Amino acid sequence: MKEITKKEFTGIFKEEFENFLRYKNALGYYKKIEGNLLYDYLALNRFLDSYKLEEIALTEEMTFAYVKTAEHLSQSTRHHRECNIRQFAKFLKSQGYENIYIQYDCTVKMPRDYIPYVFSNAEENLFSHRFQGKRL
Repeated sequence: MKEITKKEFTGIFKEEFENFLRYKNALGYYKKIEGNLLYDYLALNRFLDSYKLEEIALTEEMTFAYVKTAEHLSQSTRHHRECNIRQFAKFLKSQGYENIYIQYDCTVKMPRDYIPYVFSNAEENLFSHRFQGKRL
């Protein structure tokens, strides 16, 4: 049977995650915090809760371990996890927490497999004549 995921933050980071999302929302981000993004931050919250910390802290080992838990996922998913934990770490640091490690260098690069196609003049002319006067 599939486990139901609670859509609320828990543990020592609960308030900070809620404040982080309110902060991002006030900046114009995450107007609708739902779907994958919400689950990403809930997953990060569960991961950090597994450390059973007494005070808010984020170490280098925790950061790398979080990204490592996604080794079986796509390169872009791992990159997004790395970005999420970096953004949350920057927020925690801005809130005055001292024991926060921020990983500035990306260890997981976004895949760049897009190869642009440049149309020749003949192809452009053919395309423009075929669709002349029609809205695309």
